[in-house]
Amino acid sequence: RAPVAPWPLPSAGTADGSAASFAPPPPSGEGLALHCMTEGACGGLVFEAFDRAVNRMKDGLCVSLPRGTPAPARASGEITGCWVTVNRPDDTELKLGTDESYTLVVDASRERGCEVVAETVFGAMHAFETLGQLCFQDDEAPGGVSLVQADIQDAPRFPFRGVLLDTGRHFLPVETLLKFLDTMAMHKMNVFHWHIIDQESFPVRSERFPELAREGAYDVFATYSKKDMQAVVAYARARGIRVMPEFDIPGHGAWGFGKPELMGCDVVLNPTKPAVYDFLRDFLLEMGEIFDDEYLFLGGDEVDFACWDKNPEIAKWMSQEGMNSTQLFNFFWGQVSEQVLPALDRKVGVWISSSYGTEPFGVVDMAVLPDGSFANSYQDAKSWESIVNRGFPAVISGPYYLDQTNPVSGTCTIYRWDQTWKCMYKYDPLDGLSPDAVALVQGLEAAAWGEAVSVRDLEVRVWPRASAVAERMWTVPTPGEVPDVDGAVEGRLKQHRCRLNLRGIEAGPIGADFCVTDLRTEL
Repeated sequence: RAPVAPWPLPSAGTADGSAASFAPPPPSGEGLALHCMTEGACGGLVFEAFDRAVNRMKDGLCVSLPRGTPAPARASGEITGCWVTVNRPDDTELKLGTDESYTLVVDASRERGCEVVAETVFGAMHAFETLGQLCFQDDEAPGGVSLVQADIQDAPRFPFRGVLLDTGRHFLPVETLLKFLDTMAMHKMNVFHWHIIDQESFPVRSERFPELAREGAYDVFATYSKKDMQAVVAYARARGIRVMPEFDIPGHGAWGFGKPELMGCDVVLNPTKPAVYDFLRDFLLEMGEIFDDEYLFLGGDEVDFACWDKNPEIAKWMSQEGMNSTQLFNFFWGQVSEQVLPALDRKVGVWISSSYGTEPFGVVDMAVLPDGSFANSYQDAKSWESIVNRGFPAVISGPYYLDQTNPVSGTCTIYRWDQTWKCMYKYDPLDGLSPDAVALVQGLEAAAWGEAVSVRDLEVRVWPRASAVAERMWTVPTPGEVPDVDGAVEGRLKQHRCRLNLRGIEAGPIGADFCVTDLRTEL
C-alpha cells in the first residue's frame, strides 16, 4: 500500500501508505540526527552509512510518486532523528554468514520517530539504505521530500549475494569500480567477485613480478597498482561488501605474457614444472596482503587439454609418469593443494560445469580443496545439483549472465533484451533440491563478463537487470506464488530504475515509463 517501496523488497514488515516529514537540513532546520543507543557501537561505518542516506534525501534524490497516485495521508509531527542499537558492535569482520539482519521503524507518532536495531554494523548499514529508499518527492513537506512510514523486519535469503565484474577483457577505471560498489550496496549485495585478469590482459601490477603487467596489460595506464586495489577493498568494506579476487589457473589467465617460461602453451600453465607452484605461491601470497577476504577464487575451468598433448615436453613427461591429460589436470590441482594453498590460509572458489562427475573436462575435484571451499556453477541445474548432492557448497551463476540475452541456464527465451530480467526474476534455482542440498547453496551471483561490455556501456548492461537478481538473493519468495513480473514487480522495478538514475547510475529502461532524469542531458 505504500506509494514507494525499497528495492530489494524487505523480507517482512508493514506500511500503511502514510507519510511523515523529517526535519529539514540546515540552514532552515537541524536535519536528521543519529542517536547511538549502544556505547561504542556507532563507529565510522555506521556514521558514514547514515550520512550517505541522509545526504541523498537532503539532495532530493528521491523518486516521485507514480502518475495518478493519490497523496498519502500525512502524519502529524516530524522525524528529527534516528535511534540506533547495534547488539554486537565489535563484530566488524564481514564474512560468509555474518548477521546482516535489522529492524527499522519509521513512525512520526513515536518519540523515537526512526529506530533501527541490528545485530552488527552491517545490518545497520542495510537499514540506512532502506531508510534512504523510503523517501519520495513531496512539495508539501518542509524539505521537499517525505518518508513512507513503515515497520520492517529484514534479513537476507542467502549469505552470498554477488556480482562478477570482468576487468580482464575490458579495463575498468578505479572510479568506475567504486561507483559500481556504491550501486551494489544500494542493492544489499555483499560479494564483489573481481575477475581481475583473463587470457586477454593482465592489469594487476605485482611489485614482486612487475613483468606480468608490464608485458600483459593492454596499456601501461590500464593497470591496477597495489594502492588502487587496497582502495577498492577499503571502499567495499565501508559499504558492507567483500572483495573476492579471481586469478584463474591453470588457464584463462594472461600469465604467458610476463612468464612464458611457465607455460604449456599460450594460455595454459605447465603443470610439470616445479617453478609453476613456487611462482603461484609467491604471487598469491603478495595478493593475499591486499585482498584479505577469507576466499580466493582460482577458476580452474575450460582448460584446453590439447595444449598439453601437443607440447612435446609435456607429452614426454606424461608418458614417463603414465598419465593422460585429464590425470595431469588432477595432478596440477593436487600440487596446488599441497604446495600453494597451505601458505595462503584461504578457502577457495572454483568454476564447475555440468560435466562435473560425468565426463573428463578438466573439472576441479572439490575434495582436494580446503574445507569450506565452494564451486560456482556457471551452467545448467545439473551442475549445481551434482555439487550439492556430493556435499559441497555451491554458488549459482548460470541463470544470471548479464552480458547475454539467453543465459546458459534458466528459462530465458524472451526476444527483447531489456525484458530478460523477468526470466531471471521468475526462475528459482532451488526448485527440485532436497532440504539438505538447499542448505549447501550459499547464494547467487550475477555475472557481467567483459568481452562485449566496457566502461561505455557497463551500467546500462548491468542495471536494473542485476537489480532483479538482487531481490531474488535477498527476499525469500512466497511459497507457491508466481511473481507478477508484468504487473506489481515491474512497476516497482521501473520506480527503482528511476531511483538509480537519480543517483547518477546509467540504468537502462525496462519498458515505457518516465523519470525526471529523462529531462536532463547529463545525470
